[in-house]
Amino acid sequence: HSSLINLFDDAALDDPYPLYRQLRDSGPAVWLLRYDVWFLGRWDVVRTAPLEEDRHAGLTSSPRAKRGGP
Repeated sequence: HSSLINLFDDAALDDPYPLYRQLRDSGPAVWLLRYDVWFLGRWDVVRTAPLEEDRHAGLTSSPRAKRGGP
């Protein structure tokens, strides 16, 4: 899953929790296209992410890199 959500617009800065909920509801890991980073919004995913990275060593972590784009 990916998202174009802007975490730093005025509405998000005033009350970020609806955006956090929207991102969590989108899936365990959401690629934030604006920032080129993963959003992990659930503790169980955050806790196991380093283990998953070790298990999948050598795989690219960026959807953009997988597509071969800048």
